[in-house]
Amino acid sequence: MSTNISKYFYLISKLKQNPNKVFTAYDQEIQKALNLETKQIGRMFETLEQEFEDIVKHKIVKKKAYSYIHKINLLKSSLDYQGEISAIIQTIKDYDEDILDILQNHTTSSYDIYQTIDQPLKSLKQLESLQIFKHLKKAIIKKHIVDIKLQDQTVLYDVCILKFIYTDSNWFVAVLDTQENIKLYPASQIIELGKHNKNQTISLTKIKKYINKLKNIQNSKTNLNERTKTARLKALPNIAMFFGKNSKKFFQTQKFVRKQSDGSIVLTIDYTQEEEVLQFIQKWIPNLLIQSPLQLRQTQDKHINKYIANQTYESG
Repeated sequence: MSTNISKYFYLISKLKQNPNKVFTAYDQEIQKALNLETKQIGRMFETLEQEFEDIVKHKIVKKKAYSYIHKINLLKSSLDYQGEISAIIQTIKDYDEDILDILQNHTTSSYDIYQTIDQPLKSLKQLESLQIFKHLKKAIIKKHIVDIKLQDQTVLYDVCILKFIYTDSNWFVAVLDTQENIKLYPASQIIELGKHNKNQTISLTKIKKYINKLKNIQNSKTNLNERTKTARLKALPNIAMFFGKNSKKFFQTQKFVRKQSDGSIVLTIDYTQEEEVLQFIQKWIPNLLIQSPLQLRQTQDKHINKYIANQTYESG
């Protein structure tokens, strides 16, 4: 291979044709094909990893290794290595600029970036309109360790952004902190990403267990760091049709228990903290009753009493 361009394309093709397989600069087949030394190949891998979201770096003993995790979006960012790769991008633009958008749509995978809880993927334009969006997306794909600054000036240090989560009609980011706790923050509240070390990431193997936890999110009030409890509820006859055995579930943990003689439906819902389920129950007042646990019912009573007191004060 006589040109640097063809050598880069060889590496990209090698990665793309072997998804999830890990390669190093010591690979004899690559060395023979490129006729380059280990250090030169290593620098090429480094350049590709820095510029393309879908090429990730791993550490194997003392060696740096690389793999392809999604379809590589060659045209998403321009790689300027001695002006050669950027020249390819410009050539494509000169031929047909629309092809860039077409290829981008076909090469961007959303499986590991977005997760919707309570409705189909929507309002993506709302998320993409955020000034910080591209930086958040890159941090998610690369699993960089970053600092996050929120609108209230709170700073989250050394965290990893796992995914965009759509629930309760809003976009959130699921964030893993240094204590291995996962929390949700509104994406619109993030104003800055700071200090990320491109060499400081969390391995794909380690991150998998945290990603799997996200499947347990039921709404924005789910606390994945707490043990689950079970609420036993009773839907009165006038709303029972919405909670039948074959009715669409409002929660992934919702279970039909039985239909009583008066037409009421008994059901259970698992929750991590009270607000996760109370905000739902309140929508059905006075027709959805809490049978257990007692503490959940008492909290609900406090909310109702506070509402009545506020309403009385407002009327006075």
